[in-house]
Amino acid sequence: MSLLDPSFAPESRVWIYQSNRPFSEAEEQELAAELKEFTRQWVSHNQRLKAAGTILYHRFIALMVDENQVGAGGCSIDRSVAFLKQVQATTGCGLLLWRAIRWSAFPGRNLRPISKAGKYPATPKCWTPSCAPNRISNKGSSSPSG
Repeated sequence: MSLLDPSFAPESRVWIYQSNRPFSEAEEQELAAELKEFTRQWVSHNQRLKAAGTILYHRFIALMVDENQVGAGGCSIDRSVAFLKQVQATTGCGLLLWRAIRWSAFPGRNLRPISKAGKYPATPKCWTPSCAPNRISNKGSSSPSG
């Protein structure tokens, strides 16, 4: 499964959030529409960001910004965190920042889980981040870093 639109630059920033439970089909449909609308309106210093959002494996939300034209600043990142807090409130799920990366640093540019045997399973059974994820807190601003 390719994560990033091929029209995005290799230096694009990607934030991947993991839900504590799978999204239902209805939640995914609604969330996909909300992601599309959020990324369409997402701005930094009153300039529209080239952004996209997607849902992966019924459990991950990926937000992407091509920073070749306009970079994502603190306020725009805060808006994404506010959006994700809204997702938590409407779905009742918990979200953790699983990865904040530069796209060029992501090997293979695909998000596929690797089993202990080194193979890609058709459907992921569980997810264990290799680093401690950041929780999206309702107290103050919890900006993901890139």
